[in-house]
Amino acid sequence: MSHINAITQVDSTGVDATDTANHAVRVNVVAGGGSGGTSSTFGAAFPGTGTAAGAKDNLGNMAALNVDASGNLKVITAGGGSAVTIVDGGDVAEGATTDAAVTTDVNATVSAKLRGLVKILGDVWDSGNHWLKVSIQNATLAVTQSGAPWTQRIQDGVGATLATVTAGNALKVDGSAVTQPVSGTVTANQGGAPWSDNITQVGGSAITLGQKTMANSVPVVLASDESTVTISGTVTANQGGAPWAENVTQFGGTNISTGTGASGAGIPRVTISNDSSLAANQSVNVNQVGGAALTEGQKVMASSVPVVIASDQSAIPVTGNFSPAAPTTGAVTVTSVGGVAVQIAASNSSRKQFYIYNNLGKTLTVAFFTSPAMSVTLFSIQIAANSYYESPIGCYQGVISALRGSGTGDVLVTELT
Repeated sequence: MSHINAITQVDSTGVDATDTANHAVRVNVVAGGGSGGTSSTFGAAFPGTGTAAGAKDNLGNMAALNVDASGNLKVITAGGGSAVTIVDGGDVAEGATTDAAVTTDVNATVSAKLRGLVKILGDVWDSGNHWLKVSIQNATLAVTQSGAPWTQRIQDGVGATLATVTAGNALKVDGSAVTQPVSGTVTANQGGAPWSDNITQVGGSAITLGQKTMANSVPVVLASDESTVTISGTVTANQGGAPWAENVTQFGGTNISTGTGASGAGIPRVTISNDSSLAANQSVNVNQVGGAALTEGQKVMASSVPVVIASDQSAIPVTGNFSPAAPTTGAVTVTSVGGVAVQIAASNSSRKQFYIYNNLGKTLTVAFFTSPAMSVTLFSIQIAANSYYESPIGCYQGVISALRGSGTGDVLVTELT
């Protein structure tokens, strides 16, 4: 590798051709170079002389270029208004053809605003009828009919028809709790007062002036604070006090006969009160009881008068043979009995007779009571081993208990009902 030595001098006068401060080589153009060049600073006044920079005009000469106050190059079309082509997106205000549509009041390019306007028009334009679609909210729109007859279709929000007409073009209605058109006779309330009307009927009956029978008169009622009313003619009145004084001359349309005598027409019927008695030694012939005739002698029960024996009646002697009704059903109960008292028969109101058989090898002690408790010293009867007890017909119907001195064994109780 060869070594490169630094340049320090280039002529014999000793002039230093290097600029060590800027690390550059000084060059002096002796001949053949341009002249008149002027150094200028950005933002300073445009110099009067200097190296020209411009554009070639139609004559081949240099023409100056101008800028506006913002430093933008002024561009105009040539005479005659020829079109100027600006590259797509080259004008920041105009924008590009692909700018997104803007439909709100914000900063955007002209292209974006135009696309937004087209989008808005597309939402409200009716291309089939070639008109703008308009929706009025919270307002009343006055509509003037352009011809006759006026036609209107009643329908709901989804387009379903809500009203129909008859063959005679009459609107059909229903009774869904709304005001309905009616035909025929209509009774209407008066719109003002006083009401003026000629009443010709009450309750469907015609009214005429003058006194009439009750059936042809209008019922009225006197006010609770009505003053005294003068009445003439025959008046039927209720007695205002007591006693009522009246001379009774008839009963049932028949004149009354007074004094004693046989019964018949004109003799009032009377009833003796339940707390009254007949005169002493009054003779009464009882020939009916309960509406049935009485005759003397023994009768069947249906023809006899029912009586009841007094609660303190003394004994009444009875003679003859009496046989109580014999029982028709029997049931046996087997109970194991030991040294502690147990129940061998429950209370039975249908019991007519019973038998107790002692199937033990020892004496059986029996009680026909429940209180006090039975024991070997407190009992009703005792039954020997392998023996039985027979009660009378119409016997004791309560609880029967039993026990034995020692050991256990079975006791049989037969109840007849």
